[in-house]
Amino acid sequence: MFQYLVNGWTDDPNGTRYSSYYDIMSINRRGLSERKGLNPGVFEEISGTAGIKKPDSQKLLNKIAERSLLGRSSVLGASTFYDFLREEHALKKVFICDGTACLTSGRQKKLKDFLLGLYDEGEIGNVTCLGHCHSNNAIMYDHETLIIEDKTILKTSLTKSEPVIRGFFTGTNANKPALLGETGDINEYYCLLTNYSADIDKAIEEILKSGLRGRGGAGFSFSAKKQASRSAVARRKYVVCNADEGDPGAFSDKWLLEERPHSVLFGMIAAGMITGADTGILYIRGEYSGAVKSVKKAVKQLEDAGIAGAGCRGSGFCFEFHTVEGMGA
Repeated sequence: MFQYLVNGWTDDPNGTRYSSYYDIMSINRRGLSERKGLNPGVFEEISGTAGIKKPDSQKLLNKIAERSLLGRSSVLGASTFYDFLREEHALKKVFICDGTACLTSGRQKKLKDFLLGLYDEGEIGNVTCLGHCHSNNAIMYDHETLIIEDKTILKTSLTKSEPVIRGFFTGTNANKPALLGETGDINEYYCLLTNYSADIDKAIEEILKSGLRGRGGAGFSFSAKKQASRSAVARRKYVVCNADEGDPGAFSDKWLLEERPHSVLFGMIAAGMITGADTGILYIRGEYSGAVKSVKKAVKQLEDAGIAGAGCRGSGFCFEFHTVEGMGA
């Protein structure tokens, strides 16, 4: 791929100069990822080592590094960062949320005392933020989130492995709420895309008129972001939904993914249509098991309806989804 490397600089056949060997490796890795595809991605391969003891897990990680043209330290670092990939995690049967809101509530000791009546000390672990900051009494059992309202109910749930999920009130004063409204028929819900698939400039103009801005603090114009992404030159583009919200008191992503997944998927398809991306990647917090299930179900509905996936039809634009489950962070 590259012609030569002299004195720390190299030129590729197109005349582009790179400053170091590491730049070359970075480009090689991107090229490898594009050829290899996302099924599975490197992170998912690393996730597959969960529950495997050393030295077998180490051998697998070394093989992943070799196949992916990544340094062993990079792969090992990723595997040791995530809670669910640690060897001691496999020994636990139930996990208490130790997110900031739950810790400051002062309810963790009572919760652990109760669980000690059902499990040994070594079978009780901690998990960081289950997204139930409003209740301060959440645990994870059998990869389900349980809300402790009554100890008798909890004990029954743990025995039968049935999650106890408490909903919470949402409301709006809008006549037709954009996010809180029910999805209804998905063909009708997604038909708006066909109105703009042949006129992307019109779609960007509508976003500009809406005045929609980012909510990350800077308030950056959403239409400007979409226009810049559309103008960027790339062999392939992706739309990435980062749903690993770990900041204290934040569970809006969790609610949307669990209760209104099609609102998120619609936005991703629209973003892909405007920018030229044909694949959407949803990285969902591993502690949000309900969100993972809800999103996968919604994606399956779109594929069955021919709205997304390899067999998509209708809008003249095909978009595929790839869901990645986090490993505890």
